[in-house]
Amino acid sequence: MNTLLHNSVPRDADPVHLKWRTWQPDADRAELPQLLKAQQAHLNDRMVAIFGLGAVGGRCLLMLARLGAGTLIGIDPDSYGPDSWQTQPAYFGAIGPKAWALGEEAHRTNPAIEVLAGCGFAQEASLKVLRRADVFVAAGDNLEVVVWAGAMAATLGKPLIQGAVHGESHTALIRAYDLTDADNVCPACALGQREWAGQASRFGCDPQTARAQGLEPTRTLPTVCSTAADLATAEVLKWLEGKSHQALRGEELALCLQTYRQFRTTLPRKKLCRCPHRRWQLVDLDTEATTLANLAKQAGLAGGFQVRAENPWIRFVVCPACDRPNPVRRFAAFGSEMGRCPCGQELKATPLGSCSVIPSSELSQCLAVPLPELGLGEGAAIGFGHEDDWTYFFLPGEPCGFKPEGASSSLRGK
Repeated sequence: MNTLLHNSVPRDADPVHLKWRTWQPDADRAELPQLLKAQQAHLNDRMVAIFGLGAVGGRCLLMLARLGAGTLIGIDPDSYGPDSWQTQPAYFGAIGPKAWALGEEAHRTNPAIEVLAGCGFAQEASLKVLRRADVFVAAGDNLEVVVWAGAMAATLGKPLIQGAVHGESHTALIRAYDLTDADNVCPACALGQREWAGQASRFGCDPQTARAQGLEPTRTLPTVCSTAADLATAEVLKWLEGKSHQALRGEELALCLQTYRQFRTTLPRKKLCRCPHRRWQLVDLDTEATTLANLAKQAGLAGGFQVRAENPWIRFVVCPACDRPNPVRRFAAFGSEMGRCPCGQELKATPLGSCSVIPSSELSQCLAVPLPELGLGEGAAIGFGHEDDWTYFFLPGEPCGFKPEGASSSLRGK
């Protein structure tokens, strides 16, 4: 199984996982300025997902809000600190999650759009939400999220725009990957053994997060970051407006603000890339009252297949009080409550006792079990496949945990 696509969230991640806040379009659109409504019209049903809301991604989110993209999804695990305003699109003294601060500002900028801001790791975003996006933007400060975004873009058939900077040379960079064809070049094609080993390293310009990793921040000038954000936004807009024939495809554009020299380079496709470069088959279900056996039959699989979901398969949970292994056998996120041990201790899912796919020794016992009893709720995705060929079934409804209490989300469907 390809590890780029599943369970790639750092093991020391907050067990509370990805938290969402949403801002709906203003109810009384009649009161919106005429210019705002006209600006919104041709992009009203378009959606962009941005992974990383730092100096580049945050500005990209705000620019797309100003341009009138109908739905914006922004995800980032970090928070603003006392020094963030020097490079980030934040006001002096801003403290708290970047995603929520920027989501609020994006909605204030354009109240006609829908904004969905996630505080956490992009790798935990629901497949049902990601598949609705028209374009992915990767602006994270580590290779891991960029490679993951490329793998997801290939499997879901999305274009991916990466915005980045080289602080030392004052160079703004964008890389464009047309993964509507999964066989095209992806971010992983450029990685060698050393880059694969260092995926978790972060090279952002925000002192708040860089210090946490034991690295000196590059402190890239905000003018360079702003230029990279503008270039990335321009590429996104070409896809949103149906002008993809004018967009960069499998290319890198570098603009040095010191010399104004521009470099446009074709990105090579590596034949032995670790990314599977395969498109998934996606099927929407009209009911969750079915079983793995029925879905396998629908996918045309008779035997020798694997089953996986967005959360890991929890085989058992070891009691922290008495060390008793308690059988579970269902999908669940790490940190989820798993009932109580016979000794009375509360149990929570941990990496110990988990795996990415249902083991063959347990699969036969689960084939006739209804999906909800296997931990699959509304909006969940369940995959069936062999090696890199997969079919994903999506249960009806909105993903569990995506919609916060007291908030609603229309999420223009696709």
